[in-house]
This record gives sequence, structure tokens and C-alpha cells, in this order.
Amino acid sequence: MLSKIKVVPAIKRYLIDIDAIRIYLPEIKKEVDCTRESGEKPRILVKLTNRGAGEVEIVFLGNFHVEDLCYYRKDPKTWVSRGFIVLNLDQLHQLVDSLLDLEMSI
Repeated sequence: MLSKIKVVPAIKRYLIDIDAIRIYLPEIKKEVDCTRESGEKPRILVKLTNRGAGEVEIVFLGNFHVEDLCYYRKDPKTWVSRGFIVLNLDQLHQLVDSLLDLEMSI
């Protein structure tokens, strides 16, 4: 049975185009990729919610594709990381500016 995911409304939000999102699924030896290089449109939504004293969520958005993990040297089940995002310097500045602005809104 699928459980419902509660989406907390945003008080304030920023949408930032980024270069890539990669999420590893080592248990099934797959990775979910969303990259500009593959013609996809990876973005992150940075939002302030009214949960508690204010929480910031960073949400991954964009179309994606799934690939087999095939380039690893260690068993993926032993990996510590579960994925990453890739930003250029301009995108990094947008992320930092949005986080600082959200902090001022709390």
C-alpha cells in the first residue's frame, strides 16, 4: 500500500536551474539521472515552510532517466553517498542568495 506524502506549502520559494541531479539506488544497482547534458532540465526548488520555527526544503525537479550502475569498483551497497547535485558558480550564488534571503524571513 502506498502512503501519502504530505507536501508542506511554501511561505517563500526560489526555483534554480542547475546542471545535474544524480541519485544512487545501490540496493538495485541503478541511478536516477537528470542532466542538462542529456537534454533534461534539472532544477531545485528552495522553499521556506511554516513547519515548526520554519524549515527550508530543497526539492529536486526535472525529467530524468534511469541507468544501471556499471562503473563501480566497490559494491554499491557499501557506498556512503546516495547522490549529488551539480551547480556552476552562478547557480551556487543563486542558491546561497536564496538561502540567506529565506533565513532573513524566519
